Amino acid sequence: MVGLSEGGVVGRSIVGVSLGLSVPPAGPGVCVTCHGPARDGRPVCWCCRAVSASLGPDGDRCPPVAPAALCRVGDPLHAVLRGYKDAPVVAARRYFARRAGAHLADFVGFHDRCIAEATGSNWDSVAVVPSSTRRPGPRRRLAAVPAEHPLGQMVGGIAAMSGLTRVEIGLGPGSADHLTPDRDAFAVEAESAQDRRVLLVDDTWVTGARVRSAAAALRHSGADVVAIVVAGRAVGAVGTTVPGVDRWWQWAHTRHEETCLGARARCCLPRCMWENAG
Repeated sequence: MVGLSEGGVVGRSIVGVSLGLSVPPAGPGVCVTCHGPARDGRPVCWCCRAVSASLGPDGDRCPPVAPAALCRVGDPLHAVLRGYKDAPVVAARRYFARRAGAHLADFVGFHDRCIAEATGSNWDSVAVVPSSTRRPGPRRRLAAVPAEHPLGQMVGGIAAMSGLTRVEIGLGPGSADHLTPDRDAFAVEAESAQDRRVLLVDDTWVTGARVRSAAAALRHSGADVVAIVVAGRAVGAVGTTVPGVDRWWQWAHTRHEETCLGARARCCLPRCMWENAG
């Protein structure tokens, strides 16, 4: 396997206090797709069911999803994942990029074997989901994407990922948003994607519509998307009150405190190799 080993260009000394909560494995109350709250007793949460239905046949083919941590809108991890691309000051964006890169490198460095075990496969390539800016208009068409997404720069700075072949994803004529996926929102050159085994990376999962649209675009260009890794699985927001979400978050917080092995968190995949090594 051209895998992901511990370490990287991004240093661990800047990680400091761990960001976010450990992500629970699929089970009662935890969605088998996104590992967020499944509060209606079904194994797949409402958002993932809605996105799958909108994707049509592509909706039945969601790759395994491995979030690095849980976050809430407005908490420290979410601030990092927004700040590395949106902070108004260059120095702040660089700081947040270092923190986000260290967070992501830390996760894949310890849990790449878990992903390989869960998927029964390996990967030889990496792709990142590009950001989009929208022009006004009835279809809110996507503007041109910058030459290098900040997430791409971050992944390129992680030694464990920088050696993988990069499959570039561009913006297409469609539009993918909160609960409205669209594989035509992204464009992938078939020549670069054909027969590649791709690890798809995004910064934040809210409903999964954009990253799953990107996965569909990769598949339609001939790639096999082995797994999706996201730096943060967003669940609710700080300062808001949604009783069901709040109860789930409190449960996740308690679980995090009970299951972390020192400073290291187990991942959400069926057999966490770090747990065995701990």
